[in-house]
Amino acid sequence: MLNQAGNLVNLKSITWNLRVRGLNLTTLLKYIRNLYTFRVFSYYAKDLDLLLGVSWTSVEELKKLKIVRQDTPSKALNPPLALDLSHYPKQKVEKENYAVFFARLIPEKGIFDLIKIWKEVKKELNNAKLVICGKFYNKKIENKFLSMKSKDMIYAGFLPIEELYNTVAKAKVFIYPTHFDSFSLVMLESLAMKTSVVAYSLPAITEIYGKLNAVRLVKEFDIKNTAKEVISIFQLKEEDYNSMFDKKYEEFISFYSSWEKVAEEEYNTLKLFLNS
Repeated sequence: MLNQAGNLVNLKSITWNLRVRGLNLTTLLKYIRNLYTFRVFSYYAKDLDLLLGVSWTSVEELKKLKIVRQDTPSKALNPPLALDLSHYPKQKVEKENYAVFFARLIPEKGIFDLIKIWKEVKKELNNAKLVICGKFYNKKIENKFLSMKSKDMIYAGFLPIEELYNTVAKAKVFIYPTHFDSFSLVMLESLAMKTSVVAYSLPAITEIYGKLNAVRLVKEFDIKNTAKEVISIFQLKEEDYNSMFDKKYEEFISFYSSWEKVAEEEYNTLKLFLNS
């Protein structure tokens, strides 16, 4: 089994669910569904032969929750996925005075935190804008979000891939207050376009991205400090901004830009397991 989920522990917390989604019937129903899903998964995973994860955090969380046996053979694939860099802008893109958010437009990805964060950012940066790209999956959430956002938060919708990448490449920072993530592909995509990231320090995100200078991590739900990090990036001089994309960054992007490495890692892992 390959586990790609992250921050699973909090799904069992009613307090966390209420903070992320708000007090409503949908939140309560999803919380009950989560508890039921854990029980079903635990039942069918008790005889699991091999557990693979996109990070060590995603592996250890399943063991901590006792969803799988503690002695289940396990490994974090490294790398678990890759980017095809040929799809991204090849020429240097001039940064413009806006931030970006691109992901599924759901509470678990922090869209309502985003509104609060941007309100704090605007106290210091009057002329900056925030461009939001993606698709809503719930009409009630869409209406609530659009009624709450400020005029300088531009909802661009679900963009064609080339237009999306061009939008992200021109942004100064990707604000990503996600509450539920393992190996964040959107963070990797943003970095590939040399757009810095401010995100919550979820365990898996910290594990994968925590040592990069182009990534600023803040405690989950810490709206004010997230805004401060965003403001500090906007205020960087061009040379200081560019210096975040250093040798460590180049090595990181290179490592996650080969699907051959991903296939080789999976092959070697399965071969080792089958031969043991």
